[in-house]
Amino acid sequence: MRQLAQLAEYIGVDYVEAVRDGQVVNDGEYQEMLEFSQLIVTNISVIQDSPAKASNLAD
Repeated sequence: MRQLAQLAEYIGVDYVEAVRDGQVVNDGEYQEMLEFSQLIVTNISVIQDSPAKASNLAD
């Protein structure tokens, strides 16, 4: 779970480096944020589908 929080924090902090005025200004950073976002969504889905599997995502 800590990993998910760290990924979300990373996305929030680096957003200003990738997007300004609603436009992508750093495609590399933006793509990385999209990948991290997908990891978060996938892992949350795993937790929702099977709380027992959540132990595999533990710290």
